[in-house]
Amino acid sequence: MNNINYTLITKDEQLKAFYEAHKNIEWIAFDTEFISEKRYFPQLCLIQVASTEGYFLLDTLVLEDISLFLELVTNEAILKITHAGANDYRLFYQLYRITPRSVYDVQIAAGFIGHRYPLALGTLLAEELKINIDKSQKVSDWAERPMSDEQIKYALIDVLHLEALTNKINSLLEATGRKKYAIEEMKEQLESLSVYAEDPIKSLLKSTSLLSLPIRNQLFYIRMTRWREQEASRQNITRNMVLDNKMMTYLAKNIQMGVKKLQTNRRAPKSLVFKQAVLLTDFYEKKPTEQEQTWLNRLPRRPKNHSRLDLLFDQIDLFIRFKGKESSIDPSLILSRTELNKIKLDAKYFPEFLEKGWRRELLGEAIIKWLKDRKGLQMSFEEGKLIINN
Repeated sequence: MNNINYTLITKDEQLKAFYEAHKNIEWIAFDTEFISEKRYFPQLCLIQVASTEGYFLLDTLVLEDISLFLELVTNEAILKITHAGANDYRLFYQLYRITPRSVYDVQIAAGFIGHRYPLALGTLLAEELKINIDKSQKVSDWAERPMSDEQIKYALIDVLHLEALTNKINSLLEATGRKKYAIEEMKEQLESLSVYAEDPIKSLLKSTSLLSLPIRNQLFYIRMTRWREQEASRQNITRNMVLDNKMMTYLAKNIQMGVKKLQTNRRAPKSLVFKQAVLLTDFYEKKPTEQEQTWLNRLPRRPKNHSRLDLLFDQIDLFIRFKGKESSIDPSLILSRTELNKIKLDAKYFPEFLEKGWRRELLGEAIIKWLKDRKGLQMSFEEGKLIINN
């Protein structure tokens, strides 16, 4: 490992030479190292690349402009091989507003050949290629320069075996006829702009704290979340450094007491309830705008007859897990329990990805229709079969 030749790129002319050598290449494998602690915008520290041209480390702390590398990421003709590439592409979108094209992610692909999803690179390499790697530098300070030999070794390990792993997984996918499923899922998860574009309400749909509140308090919570996001972005600090989640939930539950009472409450954050008294009052008292009402309407409302519905959805969950086992596809890739729960809780919610592509083919028309309509549901056990119909 220590004898691997690599090129450290720290100058613009080196990056130009790298680009010229790779602009017509068939594939590159890459990974990134970045620092996100105490920052709203992550600091990109290093990009490691493997290709038929060799191994490269792009020092993004020194390079002021990496647009040439980003051109490779968006080039449809070049296959980009990653492991857990969503983290890297999300970083690129946040910092440079680009989305990738022509992607291959070994973590996603492995979920279609019987592996648990998501699976660590080290485990995947050990199980498929019998290669054991050392990941002891995971919490390394990637902003430190010069980089240590151990850091360089760690960085190169992340891309060293990605092509071989891709070839192995592809052979298994082709043997099982699941390659088209995997490719379709990679494109859906990694190339769609909707995956990366900011949605002010999307993350809140999973918040049990928000969903348990009265509607007026939900609006306050949403407004606080939006304000916290803006402050974190403006100061380039983490959201919790502005206001942690527990305290935001506490304020949303108790704002009807009024700001003056909160100012005397020992649990309330004094710096906030005094400095932002007018803001907090406005957040609670102002009527929702048309946009805010749209957001509120998106929040799921639990059906009254939920106990029976829970049982029915338990059976659907069991069916999905069975289909996953039967087809060697991790069930969370077919339909995660989070998504299934959102369908159960909100009669108006139905994920578009279920209506097209490999999931429709795998699950069948009847299940897709059942999940979409959810009307007049009946469950019975007849002639040794559990039957759910509408």
